[in-house]
Amino acid sequence: MFDDVKPAPPIRRRQLAFRLAELRKATGMKQDEVVEHTGLSRSTISKMENAEQELMEKNVRLLAAAYGVVAPELDMLVRMARESKKIGVMVAHADVAPNFAKDFLELEAYASEVWSYQAVVVDGMLQIPGYIRALRLAWKPDATPEDLEQAVDLRAGRQKRLLDKDAPTLRVLLDEAAFIRPVGGPDVMVEQIKHLVEMSKLPNVTLQVIPRAVGAYPGMGRSFAILKFDDTPGMDVAYAESLRSATYHEKRHEVVQHVEVFDRIADLALSPTATRKSLATLATTFGSNQR
Repeated sequence: MFDDVKPAPPIRRRQLAFRLAELRKATGMKQDEVVEHTGLSRSTISKMENAEQELMEKNVRLLAAAYGVVAPELDMLVRMARESKKIGVMVAHADVAPNFAKDFLELEAYASEVWSYQAVVVDGMLQIPGYIRALRLAWKPDATPEDLEQAVDLRAGRQKRLLDKDAPTLRVLLDEAAFIRPVGGPDVMVEQIKHLVEMSKLPNVTLQVIPRAVGAYPGMGRSFAILKFDDTPGMDVAYAESLRSATYHEKRHEVVQHVEVFDRIADLALSPTATRKSLATLATTFGSNQR
């Protein structure tokens, strides 16, 4: 259903280009001065800063050296340049993920922190197979078994990172409304809720449920995610989807605004401990209440 939607410009290239321009400006250097330090043409530097051409690793190293960038940020910049040339895991799931989401999922793969506010469904990083299949069938009633397993595999690939040695920090704010509708049926929901409880016990996962008793709250109903990079905060990005497109908020003040809203919601949500207790109770009562 998303085949006719043009993919968003590659966000990794845009983020790296933005950071290179930011680093140059921080030194006070003009592009002509960078030409003298690196031997690169002014046209090349301009196109790199505007994400208008491939960002070659060797050129990124030259610019980084001119700007006095060292590890660990240098490593991040070089990695982004190297990986921007890869098509990546998303190719195997081209029919599952909409084009506009592919850049986000690729970028998510090396974010140090993933913050997610979800208004009506469980965050993809925490969904179980039965829940994933039910959502896929809702979007595509004629989905084949292969389609469904592709959707599950895509989520599984993302979720695996949570158990890696260098696992990202995951913060999820989940509206209680996500538990009103029995996605996949009562049994699937009970299993999903129990999974949330277990995953919330991981040291790198923080899950908070926003109870109905809170009433209206900032950003209500407008799901969004924030990707953060500890070593290169200038690359942080906020992301929000609509039905057939997505918006990447890359400017610093836009990211800050989303962070502020996220924190305000978190202050109103149940604590992680209270969330686990609430979910454990819900898992016990959900089946009988929904049948």
